[in-house]
Amino acid sequence: MVGHHPGSQLAPGVSCSTLRTLTLTAHDGATSASFNTVLRSLARDVFNATGIWLHPEPIRLTAA
Repeated sequence: MVGHHPGSQLAPGVSCSTLRTLTLTAHDGATSASFNTVLRSLARDVFNATGIWLHPEPIRLTAA
């Protein structure tokens, strides 16, 4: 993950998976706020490295 290694802690309770690429894992102490902060930070890191913006999933579609 753009310079992050499997198992590295990204925030309290949030780390890179040791089993799956591009997967975050939550542990004791993780909060939705810390997870959201990590996701935004990683998206910014990917953009800075590649010029590609990542978007959260799932994307809710609405009727027009």
